[in-house]
Amino acid sequence: MKTKTKTSLCFCLFFLLFIPFVAMSQWSVLKDDPRPKSELYQRFTKEKWNASNFATPEDMKWFNDARFGMFITFGLSAYVNKDLSWPVVYTRKAPDSGHGAYPDSVWTKWPSLFKLQKFNADEWVKIAQNAGMKYIVVIAKHHDGFHMWDTEYSDFKITNTPFGRDYLKELSDACHKVGMRFGIYYSQRDWHHPDYAPVDSSTIKQIPDAPYFEPLPGKEVKPGPSHQKYIDYQFNVVRELCTKYGKVDLFWFDACWWGGMFTADMWDAEKLTRMIRKLQPGIIINNRASLPGDFDTPEQRIGMYQERSWESCMTLNGSWAYSPAPVKPVKLLIHDLLSSAAGNGNVLLSWGALWNGEFDSEQKDSLLEIGQWLKKKWFSLLWHKRRSVGAE
Repeated sequence: MKTKTKTSLCFCLFFLLFIPFVAMSQWSVLKDDPRPKSELYQRFTKEKWNASNFATPEDMKWFNDARFGMFITFGLSAYVNKDLSWPVVYTRKAPDSGHGAYPDSVWTKWPSLFKLQKFNADEWVKIAQNAGMKYIVVIAKHHDGFHMWDTEYSDFKITNTPFGRDYLKELSDACHKVGMRFGIYYSQRDWHHPDYAPVDSSTIKQIPDAPYFEPLPGKEVKPGPSHQKYIDYQFNVVRELCTKYGKVDLFWFDACWWGGMFTADMWDAEKLTRMIRKLQPGIIINNRASLPGDFDTPEQRIGMYQERSWESCMTLNGSWAYSPAPVKPVKLLIHDLLSSAAGNGNVLLSWGALWNGEFDSEQKDSLLEIGQWLKKKWFSLLWHKRRSVGAE
């Protein structure tokens, strides 16, 4: 890296150490905070907060020390080099609105083309290690409802493709083999499942602001008649994820508050998360089940300086999946890592494979260059020490 870039990064480090943070984090939960917040913040009374379930400080230690993780955002959308689910799936179920570009009769045929000829789980994990990442979060199911593991509860799964193998198991085994912390992303949304209906679409109309729906005159907002079957299915598949893949260090949900768009009762989330903790002692869970959870999850921005653990999920190239778009400059990625570490947070960096399961060479080179920076001694000033808010 050029001297000018190195000087600039050193200045950024100085700035981050001595200038107070004012940026606000997204998708954060705040305990007894009287300040007005946007729909991205969910507030809890002390009673509701204390009645929820949490990891212990000892359970959180590895996460607070980790600083940097890989977010493997890979699925059916790789066929068209687009973000997962949102730009693809035409039919989005309430309370989500709008449409993707591909009719259901089209995108649901893509599994028949899923071969992953060049997929190598050990190689992916090795790249994460060399990039200085301490944990990996793998998407098991996104909003499109496609299962990236060999579930017993659906035929819409990766083992029913030409690839034919359990993708999630190969990645979990590769992580466990080398001591890499392993996390599972699971979206409660499911635009493909026939019973998914957290909101009965016949009782609402869409509006432009959060929570993006309101009751029709004379109607009461309620779940669809089949939604309890979906909850039962969800308990089954989450139990499966927590019992078939060895040690799971982290569970990442993704249907959060949004001003009341998604609520914990839509998933029986308190019971669900307690089941997860029972099946995987010591696991940590994010805050996107409309419960406090163990850590906040700002998205596409660096979170605020706070004692409560947080993790900014960021993209390597602006896309939540593989895209031919240029990757972000390494200088910017390093700045994000320094900013998050100075604020007591982590970065979960999203990366997606090509349709054939191969790692894009430009993205690989970028990650490896980050890894070289993280080996420099002066990074340890922030990288390995968690600071207390207000400490001098």
